[in-house]
Amino acid sequence: MFEKTTNLTNASSTDQIVWIEPWCEEIKLPPGKTFEFKGRGIEDGALEIEERDGLVIVYGWPTCFMSVTCDRKTIWEIDLAVPSVPSGTTVKGFVKGLFHSND
Repeated sequence: MFEKTTNLTNASSTDQIVWIEPWCEEIKLPPGKTFEFKGRGIEDGALEIEERDGLVIVYGWPTCFMSVTCDRKTIWEIDLAVPSVPSGTTVKGFVKGLFHSND
């Protein structure tokens, strides 16, 4: 099992929207808080982060499950693995190609 972790801290004074793909989940990161994103999968991969104005998108990789913790408490997790994507692309590239063609 492969495991990757990344942290995201909201240094602003307002909530930051975090979108988790490909599960289409939206959560709010409060000011001053840090979320830990942990992906686990049977294939190696990476969590990809994309930052936009007031929005952060976190992408899993094929075969991974993901959880989000804050202050050592699980605030979101899913036991539905990311499906495979076409060879030569990432989950980020695949999702953007389907839904964000103008980005």
